[in-house]
Amino acid sequence: MSQMISFLPSDVGGACKKAVAPIILQETALFDATGADTGSVPVVVADVAAGDPAHYGGQIVTKGCKDVLVELQYLDGDDCEPCTDPDALVLVPVSVVVPANSSFPLPDGFWQDLTVTLVDDAAAPVDLTGTAVQPVMVYSCYTPECPECAVIAI
Repeated sequence: MSQMISFLPSDVGGACKKAVAPIILQETALFDATGADTGSVPVVVADVAAGDPAHYGGQIVTKGCKDVLVELQYLDGDDCEPCTDPDALVLVPVSVVVPANSSFPLPDGFWQDLTVTLVDDAAAPVDLTGTAVQPVMVYSCYTPECPECAVIAI
């Protein structure tokens, strides 16, 4: 009994994935009770410069006993119409509290910058005490169809 294997051409269906490098972010804010960043003052983890591609979604991971207030500036206002490009996007602030010692997916969407602050149960800023440390990691990886489609202008 003979078997035949045939491979379809990669352009079947007319869909071609562009070879575009992903936009990757992997940063850590380290809060330290004995250091400069003790928790109650917001720390900028990601700040995208004008002209750079925006990040998209991602994940926050915190390893410690305090909740984390995450503040993002999402981009909004794209009408997806090529005749109106470039779109004048506005920044929309979004805040989420990530529970202590957990991970949290960032909402889908393009964002410009991200800060983190340690907070108590009432979401009020709080410092670490004693010798406590708490890392907060931010991950984002997105492969856009066109990297120039969401570029920071401000």
